[in-house]
Amino acid sequence: MGTGWRRVNEMVLQKWPVNGAKFQTTSNKRCEMMFREATRFAGHLKKLEANIRRLHRDIEVMVSDTRNIMLYSLPRTYDFTPSGQAVPDDPDPQLIGQNVQLDRFAQSIQILKQRMEEEVLEPLTSWMQAFIAAQTRMKRLEGIRLELDSRRRTVEILYGKAEKQKSSMGGGGMRAQHHHDDTLKKMHHKENKKNATMAAFQEHEAQVYQALYTLIKDTACFRDYTALAYNILEETFRVAYKSFEGGSTGSIVAYVPPPSPAPVPSRVMSPTGKSTKKGFLRSLLRGGWKTDSAHAEESRFYNDTHAGSAYGYGDGFSTGTGEETQTDIIPGSGAAGRYGWKPNSLQQFQQTKKDVRGGGTHGEWMHQEL
Repeated sequence: MGTGWRRVNEMVLQKWPVNGAKFQTTSNKRCEMMFREATRFAGHLKKLEANIRRLHRDIEVMVSDTRNIMLYSLPRTYDFTPSGQAVPDDPDPQLIGQNVQLDRFAQSIQILKQRMEEEVLEPLTSWMQAFIAAQTRMKRLEGIRLELDSRRRTVEILYGKAEKQKSSMGGGGMRAQHHHDDTLKKMHHKENKKNATMAAFQEHEAQVYQALYTLIKDTACFRDYTALAYNILEETFRVAYKSFEGGSTGSIVAYVPPPSPAPVPSRVMSPTGKSTKKGFLRSLLRGGWKTDSAHAEESRFYNDTHAGSAYGYGDGFSTGTGEETQTDIIPGSGAAGRYGWKPNSLQQFQQTKKDVRGGGTHGEWMHQEL
């Protein structure tokens, strides 16, 4: 039986035992458990290495783009001349990166490339290469283990056969003796091969164990490599930041918007929040413009009644068509009533304000027809 076929056959027998349920397989547990945990660690290490390389590329692109942006000009403000032409207020365009030391950007990229590659990525790559070598050795060790168990199984079968022939050899004569001798000869031959395979397995198992032992012990320092990676990133950004030292054009001033135009009358809003265009135009035609003092007094009164009383103030127009209604309704915030009323003058506003605060007759449900 060839070595390859012997290993495949033994693997099938160990996975699905038929007649050899009592057969004790060769143990390789210590290497298997160490390799299993090293494999999990290698998965985390691959993620760390991929993140560092991706961050390395992104930072390099960022610093390079920043340097290029500093070489562009700032936008300028324009204004009209007496002749009507638009000209810039500042005839000389200013660079974005005024007084910025552009050579420091290249220096920061060089630090990132050199230190990150030599001090972090190379050790990570070396560990991964050692892990791949240990993975190859583990596959070979498993093959030798299967071959050893297969030869052990063969020797046990021949030994049982020889014992059976020996017990029945009393009445068999010379022919039985000859078969027994052939079985013993074959068993000794197979046993020699088994012993050689066992010696190879023990030697290779010791080598794999030592490799995995060293590999696992080296994982203790990867915490320091991770911290070093962050330290290199910090230095890279610090050197890039120094490019701006001594080149400040002044403190950053918050944007102050220009003064807003004079207030205009707001549109009449329905209780649903929709604007009533017709009601807005009609209110202008009926009431005209309010003075500042009247507008302020009305606004104060509306705020008081809407927040603290049970009554609202209406506009006298329907919410959908802009037609006049019999009552002016905007619901109040209180629970005492659902109807408001429309004052005819500022004096009526003020009087109502006093009545509502003082609990007068207007404090009850009010309904005024036009």
